[in-house]
This record gives sequence, structure tokens and C-alpha cells, in this order.
Amino acid sequence: MRSRTAIAAAALALALTACSHKRDDAAARKDRNAGDSIAREAGKAAYHAAQGTRKVAEAAGRALDRASHDARQGWNDASREKKDKAEK
Repeated sequence: MRSRTAIAAAALALALTACSHKRDDAAARKDRNAGDSIAREAGKAAYHAAQGTRKVAEAAGRALDRASHDARQGWNDASREKKDKAEK
């Protein structure tokens, strides 16, 4: 009788441990999913920030190209004007 009681108590303890372990796994999975969604949102925000930065950099590059073109034209104009004054 004592051995049956001991076996039943051991089986009950094992069953309770297994049930609580599953609850811990479910809670851990839920926490991990919440962490994944937070990381996903952070990734989306970083992507949008990078895209905005890319667009600003492209616009700055175009503005720099226009400015360098204008500077080159000004240089050439000044060179032509100097030659014209020297010829007169």
C-alpha cells in the first residue's frame, strides 16, 4: 500500500511539474512573440528612417551637382571676360 501511495504521489508530482512547465513555455512563447513584435516595430522604424535619409541624401547630391555646374559656368564666364578685356 505504501509503495502504491509513493508511486501515486510521484506520478502526481511529475504531472504537476509537467503542467506548470507547459504554462511556462506558453508564457515564454508569448513574451518572445511580444519581443518579436517590438523588434519588428523597431526594424520598421529604422527602415523608414533610412529611407528618409536616403531621399534627403539624394536631394543634397542633386543640389551639389547643380551648384558645382553653376560654379563651373561662373569660372568659365570669368575666364572669357578676362580674355575679352585682355584682347581690347
